[in-house]
Amino acid sequence: MNIVVADDGLELLKRLKENGTHVVSIIIGDDEDLPFFVIVPESKPNEKPITVALKYIDTNIRRRLTLTEVSKQANVSPTYLAALFKQKLGQTFLAYLISRKLEIACVLLQRGYQCQEVADYIGYDNPRYFGQTFKRYLGETPTEYRSRIVQ
Repeated sequence: MNIVVADDGLELLKRLKENGTHVVSIIIGDDEDLPFFVIVPESKPNEKPITVALKYIDTNIRRRLTLTEVSKQANVSPTYLAALFKQKLGQTFLAYLISRKLEIACVLLQRGYQCQEVADYIGYDNPRYFGQTFKRYLGETPTEYRSRIVQ
């Protein structure tokens, strides 16, 4: 999975084509000016369930995802997918999902987006809960993080 920050989507697509990357989708915020892209590579037949799950999470990062929903997409049981996350990534499904959302949040905060916008973008209905989660995992509030990084 790749996170690419670019100001120009056309330049991004050109670079991807030159590298031979086949892209299924590029997720962009509702605002066309949002310079954030999640690249989801083309799926291959017989792809490993963990790979399918990771791509599905990236494609749907803005939604509230459950282990059951993701496991259906990967065509495995929730129990098996949970075990795969622990075995292959060394963390639980939920820990991975939260860390992925916070990784994207950090990129957006670095770009100067407000906490409310970031919370909405990564699927948190409650910006206060987003702030609490951010602080619990990263040790500082989103505002403190942005102030420290953007200086």
